[in-house]
Amino acid sequence: MTTVLSPFKQITAEEFKRVTEVTYLGAVYGTMAALRRMLRRDRGCIVQVGSALAYRSIPLQAPYCGAKHAVKGFTDSLRSELLHDHSNVHLTMVQMPALNTPQFDWCRTRLPRHPQPVPPIFQPEVAAEAMCGPRIINGGSVCGEPTVEPL
Repeated sequence: MTTVLSPFKQITAEEFKRVTEVTYLGAVYGTMAALRRMLRRDRGCIVQVGSALAYRSIPLQAPYCGAKHAVKGFTDSLRSELLHDHSNVHLTMVQMPALNTPQFDWCRTRLPRHPQPVPPIFQPEVAAEAMCGPRIINGGSVCGEPTVEPL
């Protein structure tokens, strides 16, 4: 993901385009690549990484919020197509809260102070454990499929 932390009126069209291409189209193109393999096999699981900002946009992050809304809309649409086709390819989207990751260190900002996620801010391990921990321990993946194929 990428973003520009700035009032909308200060963001250039090229910056907005870059955020959209990386954050939204990156998810779309990655999904296309995965589906090429999964649909032939009629199995698999795609996990889109969403954001709470797909539901509640905030100021100073218009490009990112717009892209995450788009990922949610894309995922919902594709999921309905997979259901319609009775596909065994599963698609889910996890909506992450504010996490203490380096994203605010590498993203462009025009803010007077160093930005941070909107609190409460969780450590990344909390999200990883919530998503994967118990399922991996019990021999499954995020989508409930075995992590190791039987011989």
